Parts: sequence; C-alpha cells; structure tokens
Amino acid sequence: MREGAVYAHAADLRVRSTLRHLRPVTMATEAAIRNFTETGMGTLLEGATVLAPDRFGTVHRALVGAAAALGIDLPEAHLCPSPLVLDVLALGPAQTPIIAIPAAFLDRFSSVELLAALGYACGQIHNDHTPLLTTLHFLNHTENTALRWMAKPALVALSAWADRAAITADRASLLVVRDVAAAKRSLCHRQAGLDHLSGEFDPDRFMAGIATDPAAGNRDNVLRLRRRLAAMEIFARTSFYRSGLSESTSDGTAAITLGQCEIETSALFSESI
Repeated sequence: MREGAVYAHAADLRVRSTLRHLRPVTMATEAAIRNFTETGMGTLLEGATVLAPDRFGTVHRALVGAAAALGIDLPEAHLCPSPLVLDVLALGPAQTPIIAIPAAFLDRFSSVELLAALGYACGQIHNDHTPLLTTLHFLNHTENTALRWMAKPALVALSAWADRAAITADRASLLVVRDVAAAKRSLCHRQAGLDHLSGEFDPDRFMAGIATDPAAGNRDNVLRLRRRLAAMEIFARTSFYRSGLSESTSDGTAAITLGQCEIETSALFSESI
C-alpha cells in the first residue's frame, strides 16, 4: 500500500493508517474488492465505452495529460451511461484501478473542468484510495440490508476518512489543471449533480443557492463543499503548488509551506465555514 504522495493531506494518511488495523474495515474491503472484480465492475460498466486514442480522443488526451502530470501509469477509463455513475469514480484494486466517467460530462463540462475532474480521479489512484473507495461504494449501494447493518462500523469509519481523502484528491486536481478557479468550478459543477449540468454553470450562483434553499442540499453537504473549496485555496498558496506556475500567474502574496497548509486545512474541520 502506498503511503501517499508528498502533497497528500496529513489527516488522510493518518486516518487511512488507522483503518488498516480495523477489522470491520479490512473485512469489508476484502468483500468489496471480491464483489467488484467478480460482478460489480461489470454492472457498473454495462454499456460503457473504453477511452482510447481513436475513441473519444479528446477525453483520452486529457486523461493522458492528467496521469503524466501526477506521474502515474495511464489508467483504464470508461464513459458510462449507468445511473450508478453520477460523478467521476476511481475504483478497483490498487494494482488494476479503473476510472468511470459519467457520459453526460462529455457534452456539459468545459475542457478544463473535465481535465480537473480527471485529475481528481488520477489523484485518488496516485494515493492508493481505490480499495477503500470501492468498499465505500459497495456498502452504500449494496441491496443486502443485513450486510449493510453488519458493516455499519466500517461505513462510519470510511465516511470520515473520505472527507479527508477528498482534500488530497482536490489537491491533485489543482496540480493537474494549475488553475484554482477552474478546479473550484469543476468541483462545484460535479457536486451540483446531473440535474444542474445543462447550460452555463455559475459556481457562485450555485453556492448561493444551496446556502439559502434548504431543498438544494443538506447542511452537512454544504459544509463539506465549502471546506473543500477553502482547502483548495489554502493549498494554492503553498510554495509546492506555486513552483509549477509562471511568475505572471502568481498573485504576489507570500507562499506558505506544506506544513502551514496542513495546520490551516486541519482547522477547517473544526470550523463552521
């Protein structure tokens, strides 16, 4: 198991290290990976198209760029019509992960938004998230209520980890796209759901809407999204991130270390932002 890339959120690494020793999580992961390789992947990818240079070449080239930016092998990726794929997903065993992309994204995301989404998924692969993400997906979608009840301790633990893991993958998205506004817009666009994908997407209007309309999203989801957006802005101030930018793209403020970034990011989890 990889220890995580140098940009990984410290809490992601810390919680994941703990999960390795929790028997409910390890048992659930073994069952989830077995299910995924035997039947789950086939169900998820039913009707999907594998990306290739001669099939959806524009998306394939974006994936090649995202993988190269993070220094990982090119993962297998599929455009999926399945209703189970509402966001870009990186799933499967660590040795043979796959990426599932909602087919609706192809027409409704800008090229830079799609690149940011692919960077997020590649970041999950880069940091060895896929076994635990597969477990979480399996537990959330299994129709076996008895299994879900028995695995409740694993589900609670994995959900807490996933909030931290998302910070790591958001950082990968930033490193791939090198555009804070575009990465934030991509995140908001994905979190808005397929019902909000048509037309020109305005992230500020979307955020204002979910803040004032109780039907637009529950408080916890709004808090998670605001936390992730704030964490992206913090990471964008690090010398690590800025080292890949030209001087003309710098905002002139002093850079911070990754250590300071971790302090400020961790504080977000104790704030109501």
